[in-house]
Amino acid sequence: MRGHKLKGWRSGADRHPSLLRSNNGEMFYELIIKTLIVVVFLLTVINLYNVFIRYQNVNYVAKRITRAIEIEGQVNSGIDSLFMELNNQLGLNASYRVTDVTYFDSSRKIQLRNQFTVEVAANFNFEILSPMFGPPLVVPIPLRADITGISEVYHKP
Repeated sequence: MRGHKLKGWRSGADRHPSLLRSNNGEMFYELIIKTLIVVVFLLTVINLYNVFIRYQNVNYVAKRITRAIEIEGQVNSGIDSLFMELNNQLGLNASYRVTDVTYFDSSRKIQLRNQFTVEVAANFNFEILSPMFGPPLVVPIPLRADITGISEVYHKP
């Protein structure tokens, strides 16, 4: 008994020995597959770049809001309108809140040299696959930036 061949069974190479020696078209298919892999990799890198840009925008908004609160010494409607303006300009759907703060009185004033933290949060929908029919495959990525500031305004008691 030779090898592990079943009786009556013959492989394609046994029937056509010239197939083993022929490489016609093999390089073409290999090139197509490698090209598709490279294209998919580049598209993924480009989409990941968008996540980093969006995170940079969230961080920028947090820094601007923190600096505005430091200069004004309070959280008021001017800070809210600045946040909405930045939100619209950068195309974010973000929210912010001020935490770790001791307000001077009920008007949301922060006394000189008191620390506070501004938290800005947004979501980025990372689109993995968008078929021509049906909804795209999306992964939501939460983005958050926390910036600490110190009030620069003295409020009289």
